[in-house]
Amino acid sequence: MQMKRILSFLILLSLAFLVPSDAFGAITTATVTLEKSLTVDASPREATPRGLTFNDDGTKMYFVGGTRDKIYEYHLSTPFDIGTAVNSNSHKSTSGVDNQPRSIAFQDNGKRMILAGVQRDKIY
Repeated sequence: MQMKRILSFLILLSLAFLVPSDAFGAITTATVTLEKSLTVDASPREATPRGLTFNDDGTKMYFVGGTRDKIYEYHLSTPFDIGTAVNSNSHKSTSGVDNQPRSIAFQDNGKRMILAGVQRDKIY
C-alpha cells in the first residue's frame, strides 16, 4: 500500500530530479512524466500544498496546506486516481499544533494521523 502512495505522489510531480543508481554509485538523471494533475480547489485557494497521503483503499486523499495551515480531504471515485478527486470541503486546522505543517501519514490501523511540522520541528 505504501508503494501506491509513493507512486501516486510522483504523478503530481513534473520535474527532473537526481536519483542514485545504487547505494555507493554515481548519481544519474531521471525524468518524471506528468500523467495527471489536480488543481487544489480549497477555498480560499491553497497556494502551497505540501504533504500528501491516501487512505488504505485509495478512496480518500489528504494533503497539508502550507498557506492556510490546514489538512484537506478529497474523495476519489476511482481509487488512487487524482483525476477523480472531489473536494469534500472538510478540513482541519493545524494552527493550534504547528503553523508550518509539511507532511502527514496515517498509522497502519488508521486510528491516528501523524503530522510533521517545522515551526517547532516536531512530529505530532
